[in-house]
Amino acid sequence: MNDVDTLLELQRELIRRKKLNGGPLVGLFNSRDDRATRSLEFARMMSRELEFRSVIVTGRHTKAFVRAAVRNGYPRDRISEMEDATPREILEAVDARAPPDGAAFACGNMVTSVGYGLVEELLGRGSDGHAGS
Repeated sequence: MNDVDTLLELQRELIRRKKLNGGPLVGLFNSRDDRATRSLEFARMMSRELEFRSVIVTGRHTKAFVRAAVRNGYPRDRISEMEDATPREILEAVDARAPPDGAAFACGNMVTSVGYGLVEELLGRGSDGHAGS
């Protein structure tokens, strides 16, 4: 999701359709150099409206996102900064945090080398998207 309102609407719709079964929600936020305001919007929303068990932050300027999230009440120990991680490392972190009954929401600005790399990595994983499956 590229904006806060769309992400919240998607979450409501998935709950309404019973597609989220109560497992842990993991947020994967990719930050882009030229979208600082959007990063701050997502950081504020995490502690107020979304119930992410954990958040993985990738892309550029991850520290600014983390500072804003913590300042708005999100626990620092539930945020993983992965600014220099490879797509494989990022998806392994998602797998570790979102068991089969959980869900991951990719949000922020995925039109970056990180975002494209994640898509390529997922395409190589098969139909369920989990590593090693």
